[in-house]
Amino acid sequence: MNAKNLKARLAAVPVVLAATAGSAFAALPAEVKTETDAYKADTLEAIGMIIAAGIAVWALKKLGSKMGWI
Repeated sequence: MNAKNLKARLAAVPVVLAATAGSAFAALPAEVKTETDAYKADTLEAIGMIIAAGIAVWALKKLGSKMGWI
């Protein structure tokens, strides 16, 4: 491969990247945005419940050890 051919290939790299990046930012349908937002809310609620359950278990174990139940 000669230097001229290499320069031509290297010059084409930014053009290819710009062309592919333009198609990556296509707009999503409104239904996808709505469902994604609903998923985020449901996921945050589920994670909150899991954390709350873990804290409750820890608190009951701590209380049981302090009161001599465990």
